[in-house]
Amino acid sequence: MQLSKETIVLAGLDILNKDEDLNMRKLADSLDIKAASIYWYFKNKQELVNEIAVYLYDQVVIPSDLHGLEYLKSFCVNEYDVFSVNMKALHYLYKNPPTTGIGVEFASNIIKEIMSFGYSVYDAMSVLDMLHHYVMYSVSHNRMDEYELFYANQIISNIDSSKLVKPNELEKLCSGKQKFLKFLDLMLLSIVENKKHK
Repeated sequence: MQLSKETIVLAGLDILNKDEDLNMRKLADSLDIKAASIYWYFKNKQELVNEIAVYLYDQVVIPSDLHGLEYLKSFCVNEYDVFSVNMKALHYLYKNPPTTGIGVEFASNIIKEIMSFGYSVYDAMSVLDMLHHYVMYSVSHNRMDEYELFYANQIISNIDSSKLVKPNELEKLCSGKQKFLKFLDLMLLSIVENKKHK
């Protein structure tokens, strides 16, 4: 196998998706090379993490013929799909965020679409941030742990104790793609409606 930046990035992503941890020795072992070889391509681990994040965002493709709500929905759905299959890598990136701006041009295009509804550049950045966080929240809530179930049941018991969720009924609380899409549509409509009424 020919060693390249992309080979190293894909191997790093594979490791992150298996155990949410990354170190250069483990990465080198998975590639059957010496760890020093990685440093020909990346100065340090952080540079590799940055490239993994860039690689993931490069997978979020929005068709060029879409505009307005269709464009925003495509962004959210594609981001959801990419990170749903890379959930452990997503958790790692949250704990070890990239140190460079990812996809400035990509984010600028999304912000321009949001501005087409009448938002200022500042408000459009906030809307993008809200959409991104909704997507990431939905992805992470496709897998709930016992603590989250316990916490959710505490809230539910204060409202209606007959509605408590059993461990085998987690899908009631987990987002799932259908629930994600339903509330995404509501959010996108509220973004448009909010500007109509101002």
